[in-house]
This record gives sequence, C-alpha cells and structure tokens, in this order.
Amino acid sequence: MVYRYTKPPSQRQLMVSSAIKHELSAVIMRLSLIELYDLRVVVTEVRVSADLKLATVFVLVVPENNNQVILDYLKKELHFIKKELASVLKLRSLPVLRFVEDKASKQASEVHSLLKMDVL
Repeated sequence: MVYRYTKPPSQRQLMVSSAIKHELSAVIMRLSLIELYDLRVVVTEVRVSADLKLATVFVLVVPENNNQVILDYLKKELHFIKKELASVLKLRSLPVLRFVEDKASKQASEVHSLLKMDVL
C-alpha cells in the first residue's frame, strides 16, 4: 500500500477557494437552473491546486436524479461562468474549473441510515 503525504492547503489556496465558492454560488443562481430544471444546485466545496491553476468544484444537486444533466449543463456554460468570475475576482489568472458531483452527502446519509437500523 502506498501512502502519499499531502500538504494541507496554504492560506492563499484557502482564500482563493473560498472566494471562488462564494462567487460561483451567485453565478449559478443567475443561470436560473431552478426555473429550467426545477432543482437546486449547491456548491459544497472548492479545492484549488497548489499552483492555483486548477479548481475542483464539488456540486450537490437536489433532487439527485439529474446530476449528470446539470454537470453537463455547467460544463456547457463554462465560458459564461468563467467570464462572470473573472469580472468579480481580482486574480492574475482564473483557475481552470472542473465540476464534480459531491458524493459525500450521499455517503453520509447511507451511513446514518445504517447506524439507525436496529440489527440486534
């Protein structure tokens, strides 16, 4: 088994990821996904690479049956999203955004339901 040491994120990474998360939530609300698809999209986490070139955006879609449709829609609207972020954020270069489905909440609810089961 290979163990890789990963350094904790730097203060700059945390600041950039927090700013991207905040502004990206506002941009996604302006995309009017609620009216189009009748669902909510929540940006749960943004992880920025050490060189600030790549940002992985974890997205939670409620209800969860249209996850891939929304991820494809966000990838299609990436140019608009980056343009909106670049106008608000004062960065030398905006990181490349990669949208990923957030599976942590689904796993947490499965664990919670398993813990609630009375197996005795």
